[in-house]
Amino acid sequence: MSVAKLIDKELVYLNEHIETKEELYGFVADHLFQIGFVKKTYKEALIAREREYPTGLSLEGVNIGIPHTDCFHIEEPFIYLVKTKHSVTLTHMGTDDVEIPVHYLFFLGIKKPTEQVQLLQTLMDKFQDPEFVHLLKHIEENERLVSFLKKEFKE
Repeated sequence: MSVAKLIDKELVYLNEHIETKEELYGFVADHLFQIGFVKKTYKEALIAREREYPTGLSLEGVNIGIPHTDCFHIEEPFIYLVKTKHSVTLTHMGTDDVEIPVHYLFFLGIKKPTEQVQLLQTLMDKFQDPEFVHLLKHIEENERLVSFLKKEFKE
């Protein structure tokens, strides 16, 4: 699977106003539904899955969220990147009570369950690269961010 093909300028949101996880998930889910990437069931499934299996990650230099849900809620595969001005609070992966402030969320929409593990590993490799994280943190425009990500994930 080509990660670069999952990134699109319509699927990058530099947020300055939304301050809670619930607001952000609702915004992303509604947008994805409107443009035909997810089914109506996506929003509830996303929130329910995040409650049961948190996706917040505290890595060196950055906290990231990787919200996703089961493939049958997805119409078209995608990565939807949100970069927030105000952090949203996510629960750290593997815990049920450790909260972390997150500024970067990579919402994943995968149609084939077998591809999800590969995609997560590819993303984790990049998130552990200090140069990638530095550049990600300093790009402030949608088009530059899309170009950067497509270049970084080019196969």
